[in-house]
Amino acid sequence: MPLYDYARKAIADGLPDGPLRGVPFLMKDLTASIAGVRMTRSSRFFADAPPPAVDSEHVTSASSAPASSSSAAPTPASSG
Repeated sequence: MPLYDYARKAIADGLPDGPLRGVPFLMKDLTASIAGVRMTRSSRFFADAPPPAVDSEHVTSASSAPASSSSAAPTPASSG
């Protein structure tokens, strides 16, 4: 699922009340696992990995906060 659809679904399902209601935030692709979203962890090794079936714990926690995840932030590959 494209992340913009993921964010739209989260908004349509209703966001919790709070001071950050509707504020978008990014998930780094190193440790975040968003169900249905392919995450490469900035490595060719993971390029063909299937998307996870469930959200990681910190994605679940962030999703219960009154903000909406609208993007994943890719991490540049290490050159070292």
